Amino acid sequence: MTTLFGPRFVITMQYCNEILTVVLEMLDDFDSSIRELPLSLIIERLKNQKAAMEDSIEIIIEKLMHVTKDLIPQVANESEHCSSIVLSLYDPFRCLSVCIHSGSPPSLAKFLSALSKRSHWLNTNMKTLEKFCVNFWLCLVNL
Repeated sequence: MTTLFGPRFVITMQYCNEILTVVLEMLDDFDSSIRELPLSLIIERLKNQKAAMEDSIEIIIEKLMHVTKDLIPQVANESEHCSSIVLSLYDPFRCLSVCIHSGSPPSLAKFLSALSKRSHWLNTNMKTLEKFCVNFWLCLVNL
């Protein structure tokens, strides 16, 4: 059984995934203050439980792409902040591949914008990113 160890507790991965499911469902709530809270929780989990979140990152990205279109600026901004953290902690190409397969062009543009803020990463991965972008445009043309 896989567990996460904290100062005084042990949480099994099953419970972590169940908690994440509930947190992600909160993003669909009607009340904007409720939608803002799970984003803060996701940010804290990303920072403090990176390994535990690794298997769920695709689902998180899909939800974040949906929330970045929120009409309430605080929720959309918090979602963009969360997206930036995801891109800084996990493989950006993995994140972008999720965006291409499940997102709309405006959502993908927001993720690319967040990625562009990571200039060091861009400088070291420009050739790979160029190939990725060519494949992305080919996917869009073939839709």
